[in-house]
Amino acid sequence: MFEKVKKVLAKELGIDEDKITLEANIIEDLGADSLSVMQLIMALEDEFGITVNDDDVRSLLTVKAICDYLETLGFKVSYVNNTDEGLIDIDDLKNFSEILLKLNSL
Repeated sequence: MFEKVKKVLAKELGIDEDKITLEANIIEDLGADSLSVMQLIMALEDEFGITVNDDDVRSLLTVKAICDYLETLGFKVSYVNNTDEGLIDIDDLKNFSEILLKLNSL
């Protein structure tokens, strides 16, 4: 989930993904202005198929706040483990495991 949020942020704000951390403030650290915040919210809504209430927008000032918000909406939020082969999103790994279990039960 963090990786998906990071990709949306990087694309919408025109910044390198490496600059995006969980603690990053979207305005102070990542350089967003009020227009780019609204564009970011719309992109997140499109990416995750959600609608963000206007009152909630004010609380989504850090990357972690966005991930936590998505979690409250029922999305599984996990952070990334670093391996020798690169980065693996734990959610993707869980989904893959579930698919394998279902295939084995056929």
